[in-house]
Amino acid sequence: MTTSWAYYVRGQWVNSAYANLGGMALAMLSTVLVPWTLVSGVRGRWWGQPVGEKLAVAIAATLVAVNLMDWVIRLLID
Repeated sequence: MTTSWAYYVRGQWVNSAYANLGGMALAMLSTVLVPWTLVSGVRGRWWGQPVGEKLAVAIAATLVAVNLMDWVIRLLID
C-alpha cells in the first residue's frame, strides 16, 4: 500500500492502481475526507452534510472488499 500511496501523491494513478488498488481507493478517499474534516474541525461544526452511519459503514465495507479482491487476484495470478 505504501508504494500505491507514493505513486498516487505524485500523480501516477495508473501505477498506483497497479501497485495496490485498495491503497489507491484509500488515498482517493483521504484526498476528500482530510480537507473536509479539517475545515469542519476549524468551524466547530460539520461543513455541509455530516457522514451518516450507514454511509460510513458502506464506504468501509467497500474498501475492505476492494483490498480483499486485490489480494485474492494477486494470489491467483502469482
